[in-house]
Amino acid sequence: MMSKVTVTQKTFNHEMESNISLTTVNGQRYEQNVEYPKGEPENPLGWTDTRQKFIGLAQPILGEEKSEAVYNFVYNLESRQSMSEINAFLIP
Repeated sequence: MMSKVTVTQKTFNHEMESNISLTTVNGQRYEQNVEYPKGEPENPLGWTDTRQKFIGLAQPILGEEKSEAVYNFVYNLESRQSMSEINAFLIP
């Protein structure tokens, strides 16, 4: 597969910008430019993206139920009376 991949370097407007292009065997070309990756101040993560990332990282350690509980706790942090409530969820 590596023999089919060509890497080229290009100068961008700033160091965070990236571009990828793909040309299929029949010559069709797909290209995508990302000026700022997700998570940068100029392209912030929304709650849906944040949840997906957190659950994906936490679930292998905490399990599905505790991962969801931690996420929901943090999502509703403003309504919590005490941070100590979260401790029970953080032990695998």
